[in-house]
Amino acid sequence: MVRGADGAPLRVYAAGERHRPVVVIATACGMPVELTEPWIRALAADSFVVTWETRGLFADDMLSPTDFDALGYDVAAQAGDLWAVLDHFEVERAHAMGFCGGAVIALRAAADRPGRLSSLSLWHGDFALPGYATTGHQRNLNAVMEMAGRDRATAAELLALLRQLVAAQVPPELADLVLYPYADAERFHRYCRLNGAIMAADLAALLPGIDVAALVVTAATDTTTHPDGSRGVARLLSGGELSEAEHGSHLAVFEAAQAHRALLESFRARHAS
Repeated sequence: MVRGADGAPLRVYAAGERHRPVVVIATACGMPVELTEPWIRALAADSFVVTWETRGLFADDMLSPTDFDALGYDVAAQAGDLWAVLDHFEVERAHAMGFCGGAVIALRAAADRPGRLSSLSLWHGDFALPGYATTGHQRNLNAVMEMAGRDRATAAELLALLRQLVAAQVPPELADLVLYPYADAERFHRYCRLNGAIMAADLAALLPGIDVAALVVTAATDTTTHPDGSRGVARLLSGGELSEAEHGSHLAVFEAAQAHRALLESFRARHAS
């Protein structure tokens, strides 16, 4: 267990040998570590991999409602958790992988501490940029996050309906993981506050200050997070490199397929210094 800067308890995980190059994974908000396990196993062959689970949402760090409300839940606080994890393992520099909303966390971390991240890879990021398209899923979920994040009573009212809608869109083998933040009204309310802050992040103000090589990965057929957001991020980052597949789904990126592993390996090799 590691503590964030404001005292938030964090469940952290590590794999691989510590003397190897470091990869820190910022996964999708509220998702159990098992969702990124294929990537952790693949990367641990030649890297030291560290990651953590979202503050305040997991069994052994489920603070009381009062204690949770006293902690930060904005993007700055969540990005600070990335640094708390790296500091715990005494890591000076790392490649940061960000999946979905975790891509926003990785970007904020890079902006907050220039030079400590050697490079970024941003996978099907949940980006909202003025002038760039978002999916219906993003717009609808953002509205729900805003409403259910305001108070616990509203979260309880919305939970049952939203859980059914999400469950209908998730492959059965991933349902237990993806539906974790919808397990009960308290957890759902916290998730809405945390993920709502990510979805509302002002990336247009953030991107100009980030000067690090960044691989931005998306697919033209992603109906969860619109590829146009990734196109915009790659365009606005001074070191952005876009990789857009003709076909691919949002959840498939967590499988750590050979093509994705090769893409990351090539990018990291080119920016190893």
